[in-house]
Amino acid sequence: MMASTIFPQRPFPIRLFGRLLSYWQAMSAKIEALSKQSSAHRSLTSQQIKFISIGVLGIVSALFFCNAWVSDDAYITFRSVEQLFAGHGPRWNPHERVQSFSHPLWFWFLALLRIGTTNLFLAAILGSYVFFTLTLLASKRFLLHPSHWVAAVMLFSASRAFFDFTTSGLENPLSYFLLVLYLEFTFKLLTSSDENGPSAGTLLRLVLVVSLLLLCRHDLITLVGPSLLIVVWRHQTLFRKHLAWLGLLGTSPFWVWTLFSLFYYGFPVPNPAYAKLFTGIPFSVSLLQGCHYLMDSVQGDFVSLPVIAGALLLGFGSKTWFGGGIAAGLICNLTYILKVGGDFMHGRFVACATLVAILLCCRLIASPKVIMVVMTVGLGLSLGTPLSPLKTNTFHPPFFLLSYGIADERGYYLPQQSFLVYCFTDPGQHFPLSMQTEKGLWFRQSTSSVVLEAHQIGVFGYWAGTDKIIIDELALTDPLLAQLPMGYPSRIGHFRRKIPEGYVLSLKTASNQIKDPQIREFYAKIRLITQGNLCSSERFRAILEMNLGMIPRPG
Repeated sequence: MMASTIFPQRPFPIRLFGRLLSYWQAMSAKIEALSKQSSAHRSLTSQQIKFISIGVLGIVSALFFCNAWVSDDAYITFRSVEQLFAGHGPRWNPHERVQSFSHPLWFWFLALLRIGTTNLFLAAILGSYVFFTLTLLASKRFLLHPSHWVAAVMLFSASRAFFDFTTSGLENPLSYFLLVLYLEFTFKLLTSSDENGPSAGTLLRLVLVVSLLLLCRHDLITLVGPSLLIVVWRHQTLFRKHLAWLGLLGTSPFWVWTLFSLFYYGFPVPNPAYAKLFTGIPFSVSLLQGCHYLMDSVQGDFVSLPVIAGALLLGFGSKTWFGGGIAAGLICNLTYILKVGGDFMHGRFVACATLVAILLCCRLIASPKVIMVVMTVGLGLSLGTPLSPLKTNTFHPPFFLLSYGIADERGYYLPQQSFLVYCFTDPGQHFPLSMQTEKGLWFRQSTSSVVLEAHQIGVFGYWAGTDKIIIDELALTDPLLAQLPMGYPSRIGHFRRKIPEGYVLSLKTASNQIKDPQIREFYAKIRLITQGNLCSSERFRAILEMNLGMIPRPG
């Protein structure tokens, strides 16, 4: 009920964008008039550009906070941060070492913010805003001309896939910023002449950005991989000359974390990757679900996939290494989405591709008139989208479960876990104002030490405290269940496992009480890896056997 008093009936971002559009139309006419004058008067003055930049940043900042929210999945990372500060280490449960988050770079950024505040909800929102602003400023530098930048910002704001995850408490805003830097460095490397070839420093910065991107999400390699290979091929002499330097220094963040993960957790990739890959679902079923995911993205977002399609045409049509390489990355990324079956969050898996596609289009389109048309069409399509960020208000339609298990996550959590709801909440109340918060606080005060929770473990686990053991039936935070095949009919991204008989008792008694002999033997290895002495030779042998597939997975 509180949320209904917060949002205005007629959302003010629409009026602000309307005023910006009117101003920009007048400015575009002035640009065209100036283009007919002498070369000394062809460009906007620095004061005009500064005024436009401040106005655009002010408007999209208002839109940002109007739509800001935090997902339940983000609270899984929040709890891992709290475990770190409780002295248990970067894990989910206090008794075992498990990487429950898939974005280590974002995790350590939140941990850094946690030094200054215990309010991780607000820290995640403000941290996201910092990277959102940096993304806009870096985009301005990449696109050069103010009209192209304003068009890009308008398309950003019109895209549900992009804007829904400018917050959410997940790693997207950090990924956005790094992707803009990647585009900037790649453009320099692929457009430099042979006579004035790139410096080793530019190559180093590119490799470093790619390394950091992989620490946001490993699967972002599908988006940047093709263009990175083109850069390596085009400048192979320089790469060979500085291979040791580039390899040791440029890729060091990725390899340092991977080696740490292998040593500390016993696995080189996050536990959610195993939970979502080892499901036993046939490839054909995943492929069909991936098609549904992309179709759902088109139906719920009239901007993102059409812009990606336009970027493919412009990229390959440009007949340049840069345009073709980025377009090839978009195809690889879409292929990956089809292969894994997409995600349960509407638009999340196409958010980064949308950012890249918008910037590619605005960089390759030279005509200010075409840019103006693109911006106007994008705004019109966004206003026609039922759940557009420009239309956020009290009566957010209940399109929580759209189709095929894909959910409108922002719409679901907006009434209880949004920034505006937080601003109007009594500081003495536990936030968010949801049943999961109450359940978590109740479990925190109970005498039970172990609980089985099937859905929305994030907020529940966060408020349950750092001393309780929470079994995640979806296996995102459980090292044993993540290695087992899917046990029940599930929706995409929520692959439920059947709890082995004796597993709950095993956690309560800190011993192996599983009845099934095969699972019991397998769990003995998992316990050794995740709970055993960090530096024991037996543990190192078990890690090696587990990662080389020498220990057969049950089922």
